[in-house]
Amino acid sequence: GASLLGGFSQTQGELIAARAVQGLGGAILSPATLTIIITTFTTPSGRAKALGLWSAVAAGGGAAGAMVGGILTDLVSWRWILFVNVPIGVLAFVGARIIIHELKNVHADKHLDILGAVLITSGLSSVVYGIVQTDRYAWTSWQTVAAIGIGVVLIAAFVLVEQKFAVSPLVPLKLLKSRTLIASNLVMMFMSAAAFAMWFFVSLYLQTVLGFSPLKTGFAFLPQTIAIAVAATISSRLLTSIGPKPFLIIGPIIASIGFVWISGLSPHESYLSIVLIPGVMITFGLGFTFAPVAAAATAGVEPRFAGLASGLVNTSRQVGGALGLAALVTIASDRTASLMSHSSNHSQAFVASALTSGWSRAFFVGGFIAILGTFSALAIPKFKKPTGAH
Repeated sequence: GASLLGGFSQTQGELIAARAVQGLGGAILSPATLTIIITTFTTPSGRAKALGLWSAVAAGGGAAGAMVGGILTDLVSWRWILFVNVPIGVLAFVGARIIIHELKNVHADKHLDILGAVLITSGLSSVVYGIVQTDRYAWTSWQTVAAIGIGVVLIAAFVLVEQKFAVSPLVPLKLLKSRTLIASNLVMMFMSAAAFAMWFFVSLYLQTVLGFSPLKTGFAFLPQTIAIAVAATISSRLLTSIGPKPFLIIGPIIASIGFVWISGLSPHESYLSIVLIPGVMITFGLGFTFAPVAAAATAGVEPRFAGLASGLVNTSRQVGGALGLAALVTIASDRTASLMSHSSNHSQAFVASALTSGWSRAFFVGGFIAILGTFSALAIPKFKKPTGAH
């Protein structure tokens, strides 16, 4: 429904509102799908294969979305990026009603932690807003400090409410004592922070600097989509044999190398020389981590907390993507603005060079963000092969 409204929107406000409702639906749906997998597939091999397929679809969504979006925009209209979701949603709804059997926990607590939800949502939103507006205000300005500071206070209040006052905590803090759960969510957050921004900057570079049409840009993302699917398949097949830790160490390293490579882009490069291989490396590293992250984050979690653990993985992905995109866009914008302000030459070639220089710096920082995923994965305990795994 929200996609349909977004497609018919006539103003920026209407489009943003429709997209917000879309986000709400996605926030409900994504952890639910992972929870169904965790509770349905109980054998290690079956769960690994299911997680591999889930990861390929989840991780490939970004690259595939850019590809399909470019095709629809060029051939029809940007509105069809939203309209196309309607028949897909209808088919998914009908299929779910037919195939998926409802499972309810009759002993589950019926209380809703509304205060906790409001505090954590407001806190994260305030932090993201503070970072986003650094393209207008300095990091040390009162506007930025106030927004981020309020966000930190709200998040601290959320922790206090969960620990002391909530009848049915949104996030039981005892669950966060799991070293594996925390480390795997950090890997997801750092990788998403880097990858979300990569798709954004590459799309701008291809169209603004290299002059690609939306259609050509869409097809340019096809190798990345394939790389994610291949990496997710490989990691899921080996998951029960060697555990998630090696993948969560190696994946971010591969992605980081790709980020450093693509940071060398310039207006004089081409898609084949500076985008294709680094882009494939980044998305291969991303695909390499998705199934292992989901497996590690939900390993050893009680069935009644499976939905919560799945929700945390999705939250880490979304929050990481939002924070990473906001921070890296600010870094790129600051670099571009600095170059533009120190030159009176605002020719098309100079503007392209200034933009590219900003994106290059953001990619380089993205490489460091991705490698933080490797350091986070080092905290995951040694894997013990489950009985009956094969």
